[in-house]
Amino acid sequence: MPSSSSFSSSSASASASSSSAHYPLKSGNANTEDDIEVSRSIPSTLRYRPSPSPPLTPSRVSRLLEGYPQGNLQGPQYRLTLSFHNLSYQLSSGKILLEDMSGVIQPGRFTAIMGPSGAGKTTLMRALMGKLQGIQGETRVSQVPIEMKQLERLIGYVPQEDVMLRELTAREVLYHAASIRLPRTWSSAQKRRYGDAVMEALGLGEDVADVLVGDETTRGLSGGQRKRLNIGMELVATPLALFLDEPTTGLDATVALDLSRTLREIAHLGLTVLSILHQPRPEIFHAFDDVLLLAPGGYMVFQGSVLEVVPYFTSLGFHFPSKVNPADVLMDILSATSGSPRSSWRGSGRFSVATLLSTLSSRPPPSPHAVAMTKRWQEMSEERGATRLQQTWLCVCRALLQQYRRPRTLIFEYGVAAVAGTLLGIAVMHWKGEFYIGVLREPYTAISASPRTGTMPEMCLFITASVAISGCPAAVLTFGEEKPVYWREAGSGHSRTSYFLGKVLSTLPRLLLGSLHYTALFHLLAHSPLPLSDLYPLVLLQYFCVYGASEAISLAFSRSNGTLIASIATLIIAVFNGYGPSYDDAGNWGLSWFWDMSYTRWFTEAFITAYTSPYRDLYDVEGSTAIFGYTLDRYILDICLPLVIGLILRVIGFLSLVGLNRDKQK
Repeated sequence: MPSSSSFSSSSASASASSSSAHYPLKSGNANTEDDIEVSRSIPSTLRYRPSPSPPLTPSRVSRLLEGYPQGNLQGPQYRLTLSFHNLSYQLSSGKILLEDMSGVIQPGRFTAIMGPSGAGKTTLMRALMGKLQGIQGETRVSQVPIEMKQLERLIGYVPQEDVMLRELTAREVLYHAASIRLPRTWSSAQKRRYGDAVMEALGLGEDVADVLVGDETTRGLSGGQRKRLNIGMELVATPLALFLDEPTTGLDATVALDLSRTLREIAHLGLTVLSILHQPRPEIFHAFDDVLLLAPGGYMVFQGSVLEVVPYFTSLGFHFPSKVNPADVLMDILSATSGSPRSSWRGSGRFSVATLLSTLSSRPPPSPHAVAMTKRWQEMSEERGATRLQQTWLCVCRALLQQYRRPRTLIFEYGVAAVAGTLLGIAVMHWKGEFYIGVLREPYTAISASPRTGTMPEMCLFITASVAISGCPAAVLTFGEEKPVYWREAGSGHSRTSYFLGKVLSTLPRLLLGSLHYTALFHLLAHSPLPLSDLYPLVLLQYFCVYGASEAISLAFSRSNGTLIASIATLIIAVFNGYGPSYDDAGNWGLSWFWDMSYTRWFTEAFITAYTSPYRDLYDVEGSTAIFGYTLDRYILDICLPLVIGLILRVIGFLSLVGLNRDKQK
């Protein structure tokens, strides 16, 4: 290992003194130079020598091999060795998260990254996966200089949280992941069979396969079952490398141990498996094959076999009590080094571990065979994943299934729309359908009744406001509740466009039914002379625009604030329908362009055009509507512009989806 990953005498002394109460230096290893002097070369018994993978034993995990051609992972085309050299990463503030880290992750071995908080565990994993910009150093895949990001679809990343849709069953979650990420050449039946194989390998039998994932309010899978499903979502893509961020978090000791042993069996199939672990119990610690130990400040202290770590630190003078968890001792040792100056890690070379990675001391040019295999991996990555059209259809079906599984939400949405239409219909019932009374045309102008020209713009304001109130909360749920799911899927190669289109298209049935509930009851109670066939498309376009605005806002703001902000925003937009301030007032202020951007302004003009058509020969309709600045007889334009505005709002929503939180989508 490079000298930046070695102890000097000062760092060892600092570590020992701070932890001597429980883990003192062995007797005879006092603080004198002569007593602590050791050879710069670690004895051969402590050198890092990747041992051959254990022989493949029949088990439930072996069913995972069905997803790989030729039924094995032992061939070089499926065994991925990841090495990294002098990786460094520094924030713009100057804080160093990684410094000169070098190491190797071997296939067929279960490797753990351990270290206290602030040691750079997650940063190192993200760097190895190619998910960080500005990384200095080099990563190699089987000795070929290449970033893992180029092999994105051959990599599985399991986040610490169980990020998945809670309305689906375990089987449905895996089937969707398999359909999206497996090679296009696989048939649907093959993907389903492999999804069943993954469930069997992870111990998710038929008794839980069709159980909803569930959440805090809906009973579903247990914590351990969700963790296994979380891993299965990546295994179902037949990855060559699997990265896990603290997979045992939140599990009891027994479940955590069983999961760790399962992951070790998976690694022994031939996969490259790397997991972050914080402070495991002894049995879990020994379930790993190799371990990388990091100290605060982003320094690597040790890499090697789990069986070698205790002898190595013992040779440095640290004591491991027989009845104490060695992982706890290691965490105390690593935490104690946090106060040591960085220069002490680059000292005279005493306690050097440079030979631990002697196999990486030289980086020979990659062989032609390795280069050819890397190109083949890139081709495999490009061949994987459904087409965008297929992904869009799968996302539409999944979103519709979510809605079906949430009947209360749909009932509430339609109920609110019906109540809004009912209340507004009752409010204008006393007008008995006479929403407009104008000035009579010549020669009957003198006998005109008192005109009521502002009634229609006023009523249109009430309609747009009530549509905003009834449609906004449901629209926010389209994306606001599952942004973490999108981030995970985007990071694994899911088409962002397909995800967005799938969710938007799935809302169309809700728009059609919600606006129909509203319009039918309003039309019935208000005695509107405007036919339902004319009124319904106008209200539908208002719902379409309210949904677009609410979805865009929910993507730009947090889930807790999205509903409130979207409700306020759509109510404000309703004010710009031209009633007050009127469109004429806006023109006098030089802000008519702002009113033109409001879909409510075009709805009002279309409504007035349609409603006053029968009165053209009786009333001076043009004169009365000119007071507000509306232009009649351009009904097609009034219909098309809200449609265009609704589409533009969805484009803004899509840009917010892909443009915000980009670091979480990698």
